[in-house]
Amino acid sequence: MAQQPLEMILVRQLAGYLFVPVLVVDTTGTVVFSAAAPRPRAPLAAAPQ
Repeated sequence: MAQQPLEMILVRQLAGYLFVPVLVVDTTGTVVFSAAAPRPRAPLAAAPQ
């Protein structure tokens, strides 16, 4: 597997923290990375008392 540039590694990591879709294109307009927004999680159930 070829090594990825540091910038791509960092943008993928950043996309994992965002709650919006991410689309990264290069200078020619080619999509080089895309990530959908994560689904909202269900609220946690209250702990039994």
